[in-house]
Amino acid sequence: MQIGKPLTQETLDAMPKAESAFWEDFLTQARVELDAKTAEKVSRPYAPTADLAAKYRRAIGEFNGGTYCQIKQLEGLFDFRAGS
Repeated sequence: MQIGKPLTQETLDAMPKAESAFWEDFLTQARVELDAKTAEKVSRPYAPTADLAAKYRRAIGEFNGGTYCQIKQLEGLFDFRAGS
């Protein structure tokens, strides 16, 4: 079941370039960290790096990221308070 608006390529294309670039960077970094934690067989929720946690806070505060499905999913995988 979808838990928010999907952050699709169409959605990204409709955003200002700086915002779209931020989302691409954030989601790429989240995927890299998620893959690394999965490979390490670390238990969830994963502790994000300080950089990813800072980007998460920016996503939520500046770009209203809590409305997007991908952010909701990441919140179930990472403990963003741990990277503070």
